[in-house]
Amino acid sequence: MSNLITSIFFLFSFSFSALFVQEDFQNIEPQAASINWVSLEDLDLSKTQGKKIIVEIYTDWCKWCEKLEQTTLTDPQLISMVNDNFVAVRLNAETPVIQFQGTTYRLNRTGEKGCNEVVKVLCPGDVAFPSLVFLDTDMNLIQAVQGYRSKEELMMNLEYLKGDYHKKLPWEKYVKMYNEEK
Repeated sequence: MSNLITSIFFLFSFSFSALFVQEDFQNIEPQAASINWVSLEDLDLSKTQGKKIIVEIYTDWCKWCEKLEQTTLTDPQLISMVNDNFVAVRLNAETPVIQFQGTTYRLNRTGEKGCNEVVKVLCPGDVAFPSLVFLDTDMNLIQAVQGYRSKEELMMNLEYLKGDYHKKLPWEKYVKMYNEEK
């Protein structure tokens, strides 16, 4: 008889606790599984809602681009930061033809590889892959960074832009301040 009472007690306890666990899970908002990318051609400045723009420039053959996409750009905290505060654009630098803001940009080949002309418009100077280009709401260049970035490094760039620190503080001073706060 005592085994029956003990069994009923445990059954009741598990049922009761499951009710609370289910309620807790219902209150959790789902996190985005990935960054909400748009193409450069689909970028409509009238729909950016005052958000700055981040452009990831990559190529299919670039191993560091692949690493960036598989590690840094899959981090839930970073995904949330990008989706909430930026318009995210993915741009394959070897796309043959890109229509952007009324202009047609073409691929310039050098040997087997090439780079679309629009990359030079977005990221003047030398280009390396991956490159991350940060633009204001009017498509003016704020900052361009080349090469692989860890989650921590990219979060620092995103905080710099989100907080409009770029308007009042040179990048080098911001990095020092950011690292002192951590």
